[in-house]
Amino acid sequence: MISQAGVLDLEWARRLKLSDGAVDELLADAPMAMYSPVELWPSTARVVIFHGRDDQDVPVKIARLAADKAAAVGQEYRFALFASDHYTWIDPHSSQWAACVAALSPLHY
Repeated sequence: MISQAGVLDLEWARRLKLSDGAVDELLADAPMAMYSPVELWPSTARVVIFHGRDDQDVPVKIARLAADKAAAVGQEYRFALFASDHYTWIDPHSSQWAACVAALSPLHY
Protein backbone atom coordinates (compact mmCIF):
# COMPACT_ATOMS: atom_id res chain seq x y z
CA MET A 1 0.00 0.00 0.00
CA ILE A 2 1.40 3.35 -1.01
CA SER A 3 -0.10 6.47 0.50
CA GLN A 4 0.70 9.87 -0.93
CA ALA A 5 -0.92 12.40 1.42
CA GLY A 6 -3.53 9.78 2.23
CA VAL A 7 -6.29 9.69 4.79
CA LEU A 8 -5.06 6.58 6.55
CA ASP A 9 -7.12 6.96 9.70
CA LEU A 10 -10.75 7.57 8.85
CA GLU A 11 -11.75 8.04 12.48
CA TRP A 12 -9.36 10.99 12.78
CA ALA A 13 -10.59 12.34 9.47
CA ARG A 14 -14.14 12.09 10.79
CA ARG A 15 -13.24 13.90 14.03
CA LEU A 16 -11.46 16.66 12.12
CA LYS A 17 -14.33 16.92 9.61
CA LEU A 18 -11.87 16.83 6.72
CA SER A 19 -13.23 17.87 3.33
CA ASP A 20 -16.41 19.22 4.88
CA GLY A 21 -17.27 15.94 6.57
CA ALA A 22 -16.57 13.63 3.62
CA VAL A 23 -16.13 10.56 5.83
CA ASP A 24 -19.60 10.93 7.33
CA GLU A 25 -21.07 11.67 3.92
CA LEU A 26 -19.46 8.63 2.35
CA LEU A 27 -19.60 6.07 5.15
CA ALA A 28 -22.40 7.37 7.40
CA ASP A 29 -22.45 5.11 10.46
CA ALA A 30 -20.36 2.30 8.98
CA PRO A 31 -17.78 0.89 11.39
CA MET A 32 -14.37 2.41 10.70
CA ALA A 33 -12.68 -0.93 11.40
CA MET A 34 -13.98 -2.19 8.05
CA TYR A 35 -12.63 0.67 5.94
CA SER A 36 -9.88 2.59 7.70
CA PRO A 37 -6.41 1.43 6.58
CA VAL A 38 -4.88 1.73 10.06
CA GLU A 39 -7.55 -0.63 11.40
CA LEU A 40 -6.57 -3.30 8.87
CA TRP A 41 -3.00 -3.52 10.15
CA PRO A 42 -0.98 -5.61 10.66
CA SER A 43 -1.13 -7.14 7.22
CA THR A 44 1.32 -8.75 4.85
CA ALA A 45 1.27 -5.69 2.61
CA ARG A 46 4.17 -3.27 2.58
CA VAL A 47 3.04 0.15 3.72
CA VAL A 48 4.72 3.29 2.43
CA ILE A 49 3.51 6.59 3.87
CA PHE A 50 4.54 9.78 2.06
CA HIS A 51 3.15 13.08 3.30
CA GLY A 52 3.79 16.78 2.82
CA ARG A 53 4.74 18.98 5.74
CA ASP A 54 2.62 21.80 4.28
CA ASP A 55 -0.49 19.75 3.56
CA GLN A 56 -3.53 21.87 4.44
CA ASP A 57 -6.08 19.27 3.28
CA VAL A 58 -4.91 16.21 5.23
CA PRO A 59 -2.92 17.27 8.30
CA VAL A 60 0.48 15.67 8.70
CA LYS A 61 -0.74 14.56 12.13
CA ILE A 62 -2.78 11.82 10.44
CA ALA A 63 0.33 10.46 8.72
CA ARG A 64 2.33 10.58 11.94
CA LEU A 65 -0.41 8.78 13.87
CA ALA A 66 -0.63 6.15 11.13
CA ALA A 67 3.13 5.57 11.34
CA ASP A 68 2.87 5.27 15.12
CA LYS A 69 0.04 2.75 14.74
CA ALA A 70 2.04 0.75 12.20
CA ALA A 71 4.97 0.57 14.58
CA ALA A 72 2.75 -0.36 17.53
CA VAL A 73 1.11 -3.29 15.75
CA GLY A 74 4.22 -4.58 13.98
CA GLN A 75 3.20 -3.50 10.50
CA GLU A 76 6.08 -3.28 8.00
CA TYR A 77 6.14 0.35 6.92
CA ARG A 78 8.19 3.26 5.69
CA PHE A 79 7.35 6.86 6.56
CA ALA A 80 8.76 9.93 4.83
CA LEU A 81 7.87 13.61 5.02
CA PHE A 82 8.48 15.95 2.11
CA ALA A 83 8.40 19.71 1.66
CA SER A 84 5.12 19.76 -0.20
CA ASP A 85 1.42 20.43 -0.03
CA HIS A 86 -1.46 18.04 -0.69
CA TYR A 87 -1.41 18.16 -4.49
CA THR A 88 2.27 18.26 -5.42
CA TRP A 89 2.38 14.45 -5.46
CA ILE A 90 0.34 14.23 -8.65
CA ASP A 91 2.61 16.52 -10.70
CA PRO A 92 5.13 14.33 -12.54
CA HIS A 93 7.36 17.40 -13.00
CA SER A 94 7.67 18.05 -9.25
CA SER A 95 10.61 17.08 -7.09
CA GLN A 96 8.17 15.27 -4.76
CA TRP A 97 7.07 13.00 -7.58
CA ALA A 98 10.72 12.24 -8.40
CA ALA A 99 11.49 11.58 -4.73
CA CYS A 100 8.58 9.16 -4.50
CA VAL A 101 9.67 7.29 -7.60
CA ALA A 102 13.23 7.07 -6.26
CA ALA A 103 12.03 5.88 -2.85
CA LEU A 104 9.73 3.27 -4.38
CA SER A 105 12.24 1.84 -6.85
CA PRO A 106 13.91 -0.45 -4.27
CA LEU A 107 10.48 -1.81 -3.33
CA HIS A 108 9.67 -2.94 -6.85
CA TYR A 109 9.08 -6.67 -7.01
